[in-house]
Amino acid sequence: MTDETSGPDGDVAGDQQQAESILAFWEAARSRARLGTIAVLTGYGVTETIPPEAWSFGDDAAADAMLDAVVDGRRTGLSSARTDYASDDELPAVGDLAILLDAAGAPRALVRTVAVDVVPFAEVGAEFARADLGGETARPTVGGDDSVGDDDSIGGASVGEDAVGGDSVGDEDAVAAWRAAHADLGGDDVLVVCERLEVRFAAGPEPEPAPGS
Repeated sequence: MTDETSGPDGDVAGDQQQAESILAFWEAARSRARLGTIAVLTGYGVTETIPPEAWSFGDDAAADAMLDAVVDGRRTGLSSARTDYASDDELPAVGDLAILLDAAGAPRALVRTVAVDVVPFAEVGAEFARADLGGETARPTVGGDDSVGDDDSIGGASVGEDAVGGDSVGDEDAVAAWRAAHADLGGDDVLVVCERLEVRFAAGPEPEPAPGS
């Protein structure tokens, strides 16, 4: 996070300012996205007054480019190594909410996990590869009419089957590009967590401060 506050208490003041910004964003997102009964749908620790986890892709321009790809619907997938999680309880789950921050630490988007699959690296399919790389896929809903409480999207069958190999692997170039981009995950047998996201609410980037302000 970029801390523009000077003095010995700068970090504390900056953290407090960010926390207030995230809370204000969460209050706006709950209303605009019509999220329903938050505590019931998202599990322990997330309520109307306690925001979900907030995180960013990093603290540079490349991180903001990745965030923009999620916000505008070009990127709807995220992948990570199964070994990044200490237990199954830490894995992302359908219905999870998160607030995405920009490189400066400002909240930009509320996203919801709509599918999760854990598959071997070699079995990641073309559709998920395109989703993770930011290819053209179905545009996610931004504050649409559907509620997070819809039974068919929370407790129903997973829509993540397209992350697994088979008929969905129709674009060899997409799969090859994905494997090259994620070569650091390991070999073909390494388990990969394939997460699909939808944007529930998004805000524009904060304006740059005026000169001399």
